[in-house]
Amino acid sequence: MKNFLLITGIIVVGLASLQSTSDILYSTQPPVEKTGAPNEGLCSDCHINSGGGNGSVSIDFNDGNNLFKYGETYPITVNVEDSEQSRFGFELTEIDQTGITIGEFTLLNQDNTALQSANNRDYVSHFEADDNNSWEFEWTAPPESSGITEVTFYAAGNATNNNGSTSGDHVYSTSLTVELDTQGLDDEENPISKVYQSNSDLNLAYFSGQQTELKIRLFDISGRVVSSFVKQANAGNNLFSLPIEKADQGVHIISVTDNGKTHTGKVVLR
Repeated sequence: MKNFLLITGIIVVGLASLQSTSDILYSTQPPVEKTGAPNEGLCSDCHINSGGGNGSVSIDFNDGNNLFKYGETYPITVNVEDSEQSRFGFELTEIDQTGITIGEFTLLNQDNTALQSANNRDYVSHFEADDNNSWEFEWTAPPESSGITEVTFYAAGNATNNNGSTSGDHVYSTSLTVELDTQGLDDEENPISKVYQSNSDLNLAYFSGQQTELKIRLFDISGRVVSSFVKQANAGNNLFSLPIEKADQGVHIISVTDNGKTHTGKVVLR
């Protein structure tokens, strides 16, 4: 019986030591795939008894303007709020409709943020967690050739009691979807004046400053090229009828490349 009790005591001490070691390692940098995104877990996978709490985690994209333009860079701030706790951490990822990261993250402060990658996803997280509960970094939108019209950011926040173990912490999660800004250009800058559906055709109204060749592509929401066309534009206003029998219903992006410059428009097919 004494031997059994001794072995049991060793196992209990060993588990407690392992839990404490895990807490120390993850306070430096969390494991990937803990953001609450599809097919992912949360910080609560490791931080046991992490329910409750009256706090939150939030994602601020470009000061609340949740629109992006292809290739442009935007500030992101993650905040974890919990007045009951004293040490904070987070992890965030961005995915498109196919479930992979399509943009690019840039760290602004490597003293408190870290970047990791796994399974076609990139993760920004805390580094050396302490009483700081706010982290800033940047995200660059994908190029126009991606055809992406929206992406979703997923974040998990961990507000801990700093007791050296993974118990008694509060885990929160959130998500934010940002969309392509198709209204940011005025008529002089964007020659696509109108895109609309007419039965099985897509009508494109386009102004050209000269006679030229246009390369036109239609993308679905996943970024797949549904149709492509080459059209000759006259100087002035043009109206093109494009057959779209192969296109499904839903949001699509049309791009027109004119003398090396690409313009885009958004249309919903029904």
